[in-house]
Amino acid sequence: MKASALSPPEFFRSAKPIRPRSKIGWNKIPGVCLGFCQSVPVPVVARRTGLSVKTVRELYKAIRALLTDPRYRKWHNFDLLPVYEFRDAERVEAEIWRCFAECYFDEECFRNYRYSKRAERQCRHCPVRHSELLQGVLTPQIVASLLERIETVRAYYQVLIGLSREKSADPTENFRLRMYHVTIVLSARMASSTVENGAIKSSMFVEGPNTLNELYKTILRHIAERGSI
Repeated sequence: MKASALSPPEFFRSAKPIRPRSKIGWNKIPGVCLGFCQSVPVPVVARRTGLSVKTVRELYKAIRALLTDPRYRKWHNFDLLPVYEFRDAERVEAEIWRCFAECYFDEECFRNYRYSKRAERQCRHCPVRHSELLQGVLTPQIVASLLERIETVRAYYQVLIGLSREKSADPTENFRLRMYHVTIVLSARMASSTVENGAIKSSMFVEGPNTLNELYKTILRHIAERGSI
């Protein structure tokens, strides 16, 4: 496969600043988007692009914010929850995000489970258990699945890309964005997987529906259409 499969649109060949008084040219954005799609740690992308760690961190967050757009729905499915059967579906869905965000950011709870101080992942004080609005809404299987996703998101952010908690962000919205981010990128990675010598590998050069290559190109087109990031 030729490297041209990752060639960015003409829009990104300009060194024109992405914002007034910014020193970052549009020609730097494809490299950051590539790192974002490949789950490359923030410091590594900073070295590759010549940008500061702080700048790459902020650009990662800006790219992540795009992923709630309907065009990325093909890489995720958050309609699995049976919340749309209720007349107050919006309240129920908001409560689900709030409760699981509280769980996600409860580091002490996570440590207690990780160090075998508690046998079950869900603790006695779990907000999901004590939410009146969610009583009878979520099955144990759905709760277990969401808790597993939480651990995946936590590992992805803390270990893989090294993006710590954004203290100024609203916890619920921050968790929602992180969940979209991780789900979409990992879904694209699965669609890009091939087997080489018995090992499963993912490549940006694998073209086709829902691949990392398509996600990368979709993000670049999205940014170019907006004319901002």
